[in-house]
Amino acid sequence: MKNIVLVVCILLSIIQTACRLDKKSEYVVGVSQCSDDLWRETVNGEILREASFFQNMQVRIKTVKDDTQQQIKDIESFIDSGVDLLVVSPNESTAMTPVIQKAYTSGIPVILLDRKIDTDDYTAYVGADNYQLAYELGLYVSDVLKEKGNVVIMRGWKGSTADAERYKGFVDAIGKYPNIKIIAEKRGDFLKNVAEQQMEEVFKNHESIDLVFAMNDPMALGVHNAAMRYSGKSPFIVGIDALPGEGGGIESIQKGLIDASFIYPTGGDKVIDIANRILNKESFDKENILYTAVVDKSNVRVIQLQTNQIFEHQYKFDRMNTLLDKSLLQYSNQRTLFYISLIALCLITLLLFLAYKAYKAKSRANTQLEKQNEEIKRQAEILTEQKEQLISLSKQLEEATHAKLVFFTNISHEFKTPLSLILGPVEALLATDKLTADQRELLTLVKRNSNRLLHLISEIIEFRSYENGKMKTNFTHNDLSVFLNDLTPLFFDSIKRKKIHLFVEADKSDFLMWFDKEKVEKIYFNLLSNALKHINQGGTIHINLQKEIISEVEYAKLSVFNSGSFIPQEELRNIFDRFYKIDSRDGSTGIGLALTSTLVDIHGGKIYVESKEGGGTTFYVLLPFYQEHNYSDNNLISYEKGYTETRLELDSIPTDKEILPESNSEEDKPLVLIIEDNVDMRSFMYHILNHEYIVIEAENGEEGLQKAKKYIPDLIISDVMMPEKDGFEVCHYLKENVSTSHIPVILLTACSLDEQKVIGFESGADAYIPKPFNANLLNIRVRKLIENRQKIKEAFGHSLINDTKKTTLAESEQSFMDSFRNYVESHISDSELNLDDVAKSIGLSKSQLYRKIKSLTNYSPNELIRIIRLKYAKYLLNSKDKTISEVAYEAGFSSPSYFTKCFKEFYDESPTGYIERISK
Repeated sequence: MKNIVLVVCILLSIIQTACRLDKKSEYVVGVSQCSDDLWRETVNGEILREASFFQNMQVRIKTVKDDTQQQIKDIESFIDSGVDLLVVSPNESTAMTPVIQKAYTSGIPVILLDRKIDTDDYTAYVGADNYQLAYELGLYVSDVLKEKGNVVIMRGWKGSTADAERYKGFVDAIGKYPNIKIIAEKRGDFLKNVAEQQMEEVFKNHESIDLVFAMNDPMALGVHNAAMRYSGKSPFIVGIDALPGEGGGIESIQKGLIDASFIYPTGGDKVIDIANRILNKESFDKENILYTAVVDKSNVRVIQLQTNQIFEHQYKFDRMNTLLDKSLLQYSNQRTLFYISLIALCLITLLLFLAYKAYKAKSRANTQLEKQNEEIKRQAEILTEQKEQLISLSKQLEEATHAKLVFFTNISHEFKTPLSLILGPVEALLATDKLTADQRELLTLVKRNSNRLLHLISEIIEFRSYENGKMKTNFTHNDLSVFLNDLTPLFFDSIKRKKIHLFVEADKSDFLMWFDKEKVEKIYFNLLSNALKHINQGGTIHINLQKEIISEVEYAKLSVFNSGSFIPQEELRNIFDRFYKIDSRDGSTGIGLALTSTLVDIHGGKIYVESKEGGGTTFYVLLPFYQEHNYSDNNLISYEKGYTETRLELDSIPTDKEILPESNSEEDKPLVLIIEDNVDMRSFMYHILNHEYIVIEAENGEEGLQKAKKYIPDLIISDVMMPEKDGFEVCHYLKENVSTSHIPVILLTACSLDEQKVIGFESGADAYIPKPFNANLLNIRVRKLIENRQKIKEAFGHSLINDTKKTTLAESEQSFMDSFRNYVESHISDSELNLDDVAKSIGLSKSQLYRKIKSLTNYSPNELIRIIRLKYAKYLLNSKDKTISEVAYEAGFSSPSYFTKCFKEFYDESPTGYIERISK
């Protein structure tokens, strides 16, 4: 790896060195021409020719045909491409100014060629002085006309600086000669055909024309053509440009088409020279004025000869330049070939070096591999020994696990004997008529939970039988629809109690099929029990039985839907695993669905589940109509109603016993709220407590919180493992809520670990009692907590009356009392102080305020308000500067007489007697 990195680094170094030899900073110059005529073509040729002397300069020329908007777009594209310098010959000065300013302010140098813009925001200007040129032309015209005659001016493009400056210079020059008249002005837009059309109109309107001044040679030719077509004779025509070459002004003078032209210098070579100076940070002149001269019949021959010689030299130069480019290309190719050869030589050298290094490395690796092989052989021997040990340990572990399972199964069998001995006497006692209603209900509770325990043990034994392959089956030929229809009424009590909407549907098809009645009963019982356990009150359960054919096999498809649950997708695959529970707060064993899956499997069927959030959960069971077994004639038994062989017992569950107290009840018994999801446990605690307390019940944490806030009980007993909200959440919420923070809470649970107790006490629990519990212990604990609360209440009430500073309440409760006192004192002079307003200011209802105040002080809110008024009145009497009537009204009493009555009842003396006593 290190060798490869070394090779790459060397190659990169060589390539970088080669590139550096060729690397030169290259500048891009953008040229924007406003029109496409002979003069512009000459300028462009000079620019390209001069730029060829600089190898690091690249020129890009864009030309428009007098289209200002297109020229603006061309300059924008130059700016976006990031050219190093701009050369612009603007079509219209005003319209082109903003885009040229944009280029200039963005840091791109701008050279104006031939024409200027409306500001000085440019780097340099190259071109003739249009004003001076036209001025000299005007003097020349006055000399030709002998200071007298009629003149026509053929102007250029409106808005261009060349047109405006040339016009002004010409007018200023002939303005000195009053006999020279400008009889017409037309715009030829610097174009031959436009000037020709415009001049025809002039000839039609003016007979006597001595001279025509055209602002460039193409327009001068247009004037000549118009004159020849109109009258066959031409006035004296003067143009500007005097360009050499075919179609130029010099050729036109030679042929007699125009009479004279003033040289308008192109300056392409000057533009490139200044551009080079700007790009290389050399000094340059901002204004570069090119000078002019007149060309007419007197000197045109000499100028033509000079021009021809210049063209010849330019041709030779271009040829030499082409030959030089070829030589440079050949040199570049040879240099590239040299670099490639050099790199190839270096690569060959490096490859030879690497080959040598690889050979040495291979020799060392072979030696090391031999050592590693020996080490591997030694480790393989150790692993073989460890494997044998693991196999032995695995066998021992398997035997130990089997022994544990056998023990577990055996002890499960042993449980049946004491349970039978419990159930027998209980059933015997229930058969007598000497029991009281409470005794009968408690014995029924014992019987129901003993049966439930027996059912759980039977499930475990049956599950172990299946794992050992010893589960017995008894398939009979019966009507599945009738069989299930007879089981459904067993659940009616639970369904009615939860106000559940039950829908049972079955195809009208014949469901005579082979199945084990006992096992199908357990399947149906577990599915329906599971639906009842996870449905909300007022929800919907939908049971459906229909035929379905899958892969030519006929199945009975049973579906049980409940609207109150949702199983996340990631949990669905584990739902039938034994001891698996989605919610740790679920009090079930986690074996019911696993056993159901097992019993379906015994029938050769299938079970699966679908769940949608907000849409409910549906369990599906597919049972085949035919079983691959040999049946004797004794098994061909038709089903009859009333089947009770091993019927699972689902006794009716008693409804909640609940006496709902009024918000202003004066009942002497304390109010206890039991929050427990198990109905039997609630019933048991009710029997323990109902003789000494008013008991209300809630079947889950959410319902418990609602009832706690509504009734403000004196004590709350809550289970920990519950749906909706567990006991820890309930306790935490109660202690944080202002209306319930004072209520003692006992947490009651089967979880007795210290860690869980810590969580309970952290949540604010006042006591923690593990299940199973002693009824007498629970009674004593409830009584003592209520008594302690009563002592605190009496002590605080005593401190209110005697004005002691001692605080006996918790911080949250003291804060509540302070809020109550502050509100009353801020409205103390209001004799019609509304208790609803007081409650609203604290955030409670009127009934909640009543129970809260009563539980903390032993006084009703109205009594407490009267005490606060009396204390304030006593304070006012101590000042000795107010009458009793003034004090009464200021303290909020409706009349002095009522104040006197209340004061005497509370302080055992009248206000008058009090004043006389403190005045002594």
